[in-house]
Amino acid sequence: MIHYFRVISECLPIHILDQSSSEWCDLAELSVFPEEIKGALRDHFSIYDPRIGLHVDPVARVGVRFDFVRYPHDILVHEQCGGGGGYPALQIFRLKPEVQGQVLARLRRMPREYRAIHIRNTDMRVDVSGFLDRIAPLVVGMPLLVCTDDVAALEETRRRLNGVELLTVAPIPDAQGRSLHYNPDIAGWELDVGVLTDLLAMARAQELILPAIAGTPISGFSRLAADLHRRPWILRSLLHT
Repeated sequence: MIHYFRVISECLPIHILDQSSSEWCDLAELSVFPEEIKGALRDHFSIYDPRIGLHVDPVARVGVRFDFVRYPHDILVHEQCGGGGGYPALQIFRLKPEVQGQVLARLRRMPREYRAIHIRNTDMRVDVSGFLDRIAPLVVGMPLLVCTDDVAALEETRRRLNGVELLTVAPIPDAQGRSLHYNPDIAGWELDVGVLTDLLAMARAQELILPAIAGTPISGFSRLAADLHRRPWILRSLLHT
């Protein structure tokens, strides 16, 4: 995060620390919630437990999260993946100039009006053909932005939506069906900037169409895009120059 965002709020005591920061020493003796990770903040890592839908400490197996109530501790630690309420944090951040420049350059190539779809089809799977067949009557007459983590899904979209003007704003790496998360073969600056551009381009669309299960978008990335789509003022703040 430290490589891509800067804090714009002057009223909140927010510090973004990297591993080399000297400020970790100042935090070592402060009380921490969850208490099990006191003294280990600098090198702490958590693992995601899909059974309970939370990040947990790998040794103590306690959730690395807090509720929004009063705590007597000096430091509260929270880790979360995906969307589902993550958008408020973006109100106090802005893209760093070097990231912002690349993102804006790609967004300026987009038409004024377009629809967008998101297909996550690696670690989470979706019926791509069925989804495309359902939306085919809905996407005629306006360019369609395709955001996906699966090269095969993009090719399937081109086949099934023949005649629709399809757009992309980021190169889609061929991950051989593997998730883009924690994938050292494709990780790096170019991928991260592409993911950010996809997110913001989806949020700027006139209409955002997401494959869903029981009415709920299938991924946190989709949920975050939908949250930003409904809150254009956060988008403007992120991209403000």
